[in-house]
Amino acid sequence: MNKQPILIKDINPGTNNSSPEKLTVINDTLYFTANDGNNNRKIWKSDGTLGGTVLAPNDIKNDDLVNPADLPDPYFKTDININGTRYFTDGYELRKSEISSNKDVLIKELDDFLTNIHSFTEYKDTLYFVLEFGEQSSAQSSQLWKSDGTSKGTVLVEEFYSYSVTGFTEVDDSLFFNVEIYDGESFTSELWKSDGTTEGTVIIKSFDISSSSDDVYIHDLTKVGNALYFTADDGNGRGLWQSDGTSEGTMLLEHINPNGNSDPNNLIEVNGNLYFTADDGVNGVELWSVSTTTPPTIAFETAKFDVEEGKEATITLTRNGEYINTVSLVNIDVEGGTATIDDDFNNNIFPQTVSFAANEVEKSFTLSLVDDTKLEQTETIELTITAEDNAVVANDNFKATVNISDNGNDTPPIVYRFFNPTAGAHFYTADKVERDYVRDNLDNYDYEGESYVTVDPVSGSSPEEVYRFFNSTTGVHLYTTDENERDYIINNLDNFAYENIKFHAYETEIAGTVPIYRFYEPTIGVHFYTPNEDEKTYVENNLSNYTYEGIAYYAFPISDV
Repeated sequence: MNKQPILIKDINPGTNNSSPEKLTVINDTLYFTANDGNNNRKIWKSDGTLGGTVLAPNDIKNDDLVNPADLPDPYFKTDININGTRYFTDGYELRKSEISSNKDVLIKELDDFLTNIHSFTEYKDTLYFVLEFGEQSSAQSSQLWKSDGTSKGTVLVEEFYSYSVTGFTEVDDSLFFNVEIYDGESFTSELWKSDGTTEGTVIIKSFDISSSSDDVYIHDLTKVGNALYFTADDGNGRGLWQSDGTSEGTMLLEHINPNGNSDPNNLIEVNGNLYFTADDGVNGVELWSVSTTTPPTIAFETAKFDVEEGKEATITLTRNGEYINTVSLVNIDVEGGTATIDDDFNNNIFPQTVSFAANEVEKSFTLSLVDDTKLEQTETIELTITAEDNAVVANDNFKATVNISDNGNDTPPIVYRFFNPTAGAHFYTADKVERDYVRDNLDNYDYEGESYVTVDPVSGSSPEEVYRFFNSTTGVHLYTTDENERDYIINNLDNFAYENIKFHAYETEIAGTVPIYRFYEPTIGVHFYTPNEDEKTYVENNLSNYTYEGIAYYAFPISDV
């Protein structure tokens, strides 16, 4: 997969260079030195995330880090141990000695005419090396050889008319290397691979830009997972490349600096990810990475969290994956549900950022639920996860429902009745807060007391929702359990504002209930409701301007509170 490089952190803000150096892996963590802009080169560490790229603890010393310039050049490697056998050369003779006996044995004498044996490497438990002939000219030849430790088994694999063969790197059962070509005037570079046979030693890609500088050579061949990463110049400046061993799969990841040479350098693999330094032309030389691993998967521990109102819900998330030794960040937010913000739960914590520390596989946070003292059906809060940093969201359990149940201390709400003599209309509410507000602040409303008791939506036998509307023209309310009437008003009567479900009642008579009668006064456009049989009879017999519309619903009388 072609994954794009990302700037991990601009340690020296702006166009100034922090110039990370001495990239070194210690206990699966990347350490390096960098200049933060205060003329101070300090030791840093990084887990590949912005938040995880910080100054290293004091117990990491500068001498613990490795300067690549101080390491032996693989080109000059002429001594290697393979399965207890030491291979070495004195210039044109290939020799070996058994580690146990330390007996020196000649394997094969090679041509001594301006020869140079170098770049010893192990591949498939076999020694591979380069034999060069001649001087740096068009006549120079480099040969790839292999040896099993016997004269007969020391054979030529392939010959190249080139300046040198370098950079041996084994990836996915193939040996990759760079063929550097100089014809006496210009330099070119080729990426090759071998399976140890002449037929299987093939060119993958040529970077033939005929430069007069050897800067065009392929550098920093680095294995990360099943892919090879390296830097090369395709004529547009040195960039970061990736190869799967095929011509089609060898591609430029990105010219990090589209307007110049980004000069990617110091390639190193840490925990399956590639780190390197580069200059994007904006932030200077800084630390970059290419993530080749699948980030950890974050999910809710369960799809449902059940909790009583008035308590705290503990919401737990889990993290799974191969690479959990770095920080992961996700955001949790409310996506929906029937619960009301502030009335039923504290929404101040959302969106909630959840941070998993290195190697942490479980994380929880608490959600405070409000005891609203209302008897009501189970309410819900729908939560969802969004990945932020070093994380992917699971296909399952990326959403969760918090089910808020009543705590058993609540009683069905009472409907309270007010009369507005100015409008000639009554107002009804089952909300104590609303009752107190009207009673204490609206002088034009006379409080007439408790009218009836609503139905318990939890234990009641199939109770119906009672919908409330406000008529902005008349300033009075309409109540109905009829969904068809509700939908007609919503869709056709613009002067009615829908105020949602206010309480519950029965559509048919249940033992112990009384009918709530409904009247309509067309002159002023108001409705009147009463559970009182005598009041109903009085209105029918004396107030001809009121039209009886029948039973609105059934509820319990006040005497049953």
